[in-house]
Amino acid sequence: MKKKVVVLISGGMDSVAALYEAHQSHEVVGGLSFDYGSKHNHKEIPFAEWHCRKFGIPHRTIRLDFVGQMFKSDLLQSGGAIPDGHYEQQNMKQTVVPFRNGIMLSIAGGYAESIEAAGLVIAAHSGDHAIYPDCREDFMKAMADAIRLGTYAAVEILRPFIHNTKAEIARRGHELGVDFAQTWSCYKGATFTAAPAAPASSVAKPLSWLVCPTPRPISIIRRCRPSQTWPPFDAHLRDLLLDPGRGRAHRCPVRLHSHLRLQSSLQLVRYHVRLVVAGGCRDVNGSDTR
Repeated sequence: MKKKVVVLISGGMDSVAALYEAHQSHEVVGGLSFDYGSKHNHKEIPFAEWHCRKFGIPHRTIRLDFVGQMFKSDLLQSGGAIPDGHYEQQNMKQTVVPFRNGIMLSIAGGYAESIEAAGLVIAAHSGDHAIYPDCREDFMKAMADAIRLGTYAAVEILRPFIHNTKAEIARRGHELGVDFAQTWSCYKGATFTAAPAAPASSVAKPLSWLVCPTPRPISIIRRCRPSQTWPPFDAHLRDLLLDPGRGRAHRCPVRLHSHLRLQSSLQLVRYHVRLVVAGGCRDVNGSDTR
């Protein structure tokens, strides 16, 4: 039996895929986004609205100005520069917003009960656990108990991707028909989404297309040719193509699990060959970047 659920949707690839998963499995009666003063909220939220509108789902954005004003995190506009790196690197702790998921889930629990929904869908996944304490299993179980016990409707927390990697989410989203060109996963709020110097999901996102059979959406790759300025990720791919020795010495600009390193290096080369043959692409807004 389908449940009425509310989906927490930021506009990033994980939460958008979770919206599509929930739309298939349940009756989605609301989508919630939170504007808490991050450097990328203004880029993400329009995509959350876009996907909710596609399914005719009511969407609300809740402003949490106090987070940006009172909390310490480099993810926030009030914080310092966002470090480069991947989920598992210790310097990425600078991007943790204290108790962010706890605050959002608490608000979402009250909203869900108010519109007679029985569940909350959040796109927490296996890659979140390394440095984000409010994504870990113990926290999520405790939060789920608190919301269930604190609501007359015994609202549940549903985590469809809790055991999935980002690559598996990309594959599942592709199966569900997600247009990943209409997502944003760069913490830096850069001018295009494929900016690998940005941390966490913006690094994992391009790698996701490489380590699973799902083709990376061409519309989110900035057009680049050898005669033009290469973005950081494409510069590394160029090194692998033009100077394999240098590519191996510098390795990938992100840290991969050991069993993926060789596979990913080969796929990086194949990917860039396909990109060059394809002759470029369009940016996230569909505009030709030539």
